[in-house]
Amino acid sequence: MTQRSELKARARERMSGKYGTLILAFVIVQGLLLVSSLVSGELFPGDSVLDIVLANVFSFILSLIVNVMSAGMIYMYLNIARGEQYSLNDLMYFYRNHPDRVITASFVFAVINLLTMLPSTIYSYTAQVDVNDINALADSVVRSASMLIIGLLVYEVLVIPMEMAYFILSDHPEMKGRDALKESINLMRGSCGRYLMLKASFIPLMFLSVFTFYIALLWILPYMVMTEAMFYRDLMGELTAEKE
Repeated sequence: MTQRSELKARARERMSGKYGTLILAFVIVQGLLLVSSLVSGELFPGDSVLDIVLANVFSFILSLIVNVMSAGMIYMYLNIARGEQYSLNDLMYFYRNHPDRVITASFVFAVINLLTMLPSTIYSYTAQVDVNDINALADSVVRSASMLIIGLLVYEVLVIPMEMAYFILSDHPEMKGRDALKESINLMRGSCGRYLMLKASFIPLMFLSVFTFYIALLWILPYMVMTEAMFYRDLMGELTAEKE
């Protein structure tokens, strides 16, 4: 079991000299996710129940497609973590290698996200707040933020055992999505707490990014993903083998 500090140190070492590619890959994926959300809003701009449902369904479908590229980013990061050849072309890896496997795993994540964020979503659409009433407005903001935070925390707890699925799919080109999720659960048994603490250790950096107008996130988030790649390698026994 490799210490958290060593995982981060290894991540920084592998990232050295590759920041441009890593950040660009991250920007491409996040940009596409943002565009998919904006497109759904433009296509269904109304506030009727039908428009809201259609906008969310359309955004849901687009996110599944874009997540195939997100998995490709994981594939690229894993190659870098292992000191292997990599390129931005890795983003398209799963589009060329059974994208249905990633879509299956992404669908599970998306459904869990939809359910855990449902209270926050419903409240945002149904809350009637008098903008001239400062107290009512403040109360609405607090409630909305609380629901959002609780939803995010519940989502994270539920998906942590399955978060190695994309890494596993990267290593097993013929493995089905549902089998990768099951394998991730088995692989993470006894390590979920350690993984949660690893992810939580990046929270202070994210808070500090406020002072850079969030520009620092362009470095912090790829650093976090690379550290997760090292965590996966540790689970697979690769880091121990390297030490020996």
